[in-house]
Amino acid sequence: MSNLNLARKLRPKNFSEIIGQELSVSMLKNSLFVKKLFPVYLFSGQRGCGKTSTARVFGAAINCHNLSDFQANAQDNSVPCLTCESCQSMIESNHPDFIEMDAASHTGVDNIRQIIESCTYMPLSGSKKIYLIDEAHMLSRAAFNAFLKILEEPPASTIFILATTEIQKIPDTVRSRCFQVIFNPVHNNPLFVHLKKICQSEQIDADDDALRLLINENDGSVRDAINTLEQVRFAGEKISTELVLKSLGKISDTKLCAIFDTILDQSPKELLKQLQEIQFETLSAQSLWSMTVGLLRQLVWIKYGVKPSTNQDNESLKKLAEKCSINKLHALLQIIWSQEGLFLQTPQKHLFLETVLLSMCRQVNISNLRELIDSSRQNQVPFLQPKQTSHQTQQSTAQSHTQTQTPQDNSEKRPWTAFVNELQEATNDPVLLSIFKQAVFISAKNSEIKIKLSTSSPFLKEKIDDSETIWKSILTKHFPDFTSFTILEEKAVTTPRAPVLNSKQSAHPSLTTVDITDTKKWPQATLLTKAFSGRLEKTSEKP
Repeated sequence: MSNLNLARKLRPKNFSEIIGQELSVSMLKNSLFVKKLFPVYLFSGQRGCGKTSTARVFGAAINCHNLSDFQANAQDNSVPCLTCESCQSMIESNHPDFIEMDAASHTGVDNIRQIIESCTYMPLSGSKKIYLIDEAHMLSRAAFNAFLKILEEPPASTIFILATTEIQKIPDTVRSRCFQVIFNPVHNNPLFVHLKKICQSEQIDADDDALRLLINENDGSVRDAINTLEQVRFAGEKISTELVLKSLGKISDTKLCAIFDTILDQSPKELLKQLQEIQFETLSAQSLWSMTVGLLRQLVWIKYGVKPSTNQDNESLKKLAEKCSINKLHALLQIIWSQEGLFLQTPQKHLFLETVLLSMCRQVNISNLRELIDSSRQNQVPFLQPKQTSHQTQQSTAQSHTQTQTPQDNSEKRPWTAFVNELQEATNDPVLLSIFKQAVFISAKNSEIKIKLSTSSPFLKEKIDDSETIWKSILTKHFPDFTSFTILEEKAVTTPRAPVLNSKQSAHPSLTTVDITDTKKWPQATLLTKAFSGRLEKTSEKP
C-alpha cells in the first residue's frame, strides 16, 4: 500500500472519510438503517468527487457482518466496520460478491449478457451480490437496451450501482429505473481541511495560501487536488505559493492586475515589455486565458456593488474598477468571448493570446479615432469623409448658435461655464475638455445635471465614464447638490435617402459616393460611421 500514489492510498474506506458529500452519504446510511435498499442506484457527478469510492463503501456496508447491529443501534455501531471478514475482503479488493466493471472498456452487448447470466446466481459469502459499473455512460445503445429488463426486475439478491460523470448520456429509460444520488463538487473549506490533514499525516510542508491556490485550480475535485498536491510536493522542499504558480504555469494576482492596468492605460509597448518580463511563452496559455476572464468577471461584480468571492486583494481590484466603466468591461469581455473558439483550436495559443491582449489594449475609443484620422492625413491616404445632409447642416448651425449664446443672461448656466473653465486649467486631456466644451448645458434641477453632447456617439459617454475621477471633484465645487449626470439623446430625424451620385452627378466633382456595407473592405469607414452620422464619400484621384 505504501507504494501507491496518495489518491489511491487515501481512498475513503468508510462513510466518515468521504468529504463534501454529506447529503448523499446521509441518504445511503438512512436507507441502510431502515432496511430499504433499491435494486439500481445511479451515482452522478463530476470527476474526482467520490462516486466510485462511495459505491465501494456502500457495497462494503451492505455485506458487513455488523449491519444488523447498526440497524439496531446506529449511534454505537458503524458500517462498514472494517474488521469483519467481508470488510477485509473489500479492503483487499477480492470480495467474491462485489464485481466492478469499467464500461469504458466493456461497452458491448456481450459484456452485459455476461452480467445478466452471472447475476442469477446467489451470493457466495455476503447477503447481496453487488455490481458496480463505472463510467456507465460509455455503454453502447444496444448494451443499454439489453440492460433494461434486468435493471427493472433484477434478482432479489442483486444490486446494481451505475456511476457516471455525464448523466445526460444515460438514456431516460435507464434513469427512470434508478435511484439517483447526485455528487456535487466539494467546497473549498472542507477540501482545505482535508489537504491539511494529508500534509500532516504525510509530513508535507505546505503554506496555507499555497493550498488555497492549489484548491482553486481543481474545481472541487478531491482526486485532482490530491494529485496536484503530490505533483508540487516533488518540485521543491516546501510547497509555497511561488512553487504552485510555477508548477501550474500561472502568474500571481499582483502581476495579472499590473498587466490589466497597462491594458486600461492603452500602452501596447508597456504590455509587451510586461509579457517579456514574466516569460510569457513558458506559462500556460489556457490558465492565463482563464485568469483574464476571471479578473474581468470580478471587476464587473465590483462595478455593480457586489464583493467577489476571491482571495485576491480587494484594494487592487477596486483601483482597477475605478479606472474603467462598466461599458468598457463589457466591451473587453466581448472581445475575449468572441475569440475563445479560435483560441481553443489554434496550436499557437501563446501568440493568439498575445494578439487578443493587444486588441484589448487598443480597444477603439475617441482617442483611437483621432489617431486614426491624423495618421491618415499625414500619410496622404485618400480617406473617407462624412457628408452632411441639408437638415443635419441646419441642425449643426442651430446647435452652434445655441452654444455661442452668452450664458450671462441665465444665472443657471454660470456654474457650468465656471466648471468648464476650471476643468481647462486642471486637465491636460484635450479629448475630455473638448467633450465638455462642445456639450450644451440644459438644466440643473433636483441634484440632476442635464447636458446634450455634440453627437450621440457611445465613445463620448465612455470617455466621460472613464474620466469621472478628473471632472467630478471640480463639478461638485460649482454644483454642491450634484448627485447624477443625465446625457440627453439626440432625437432621430427621418430624412429622404440621398440619391447615389457618380463622379459627374456629385455635388462636389472631386467626391465619389461609395458603398461601405462590406465591413472587411472598409474597416476605417465602418469605424467612423459608428461615431459620426452622415454619408461617406471619397476623393477621386487626380489625373
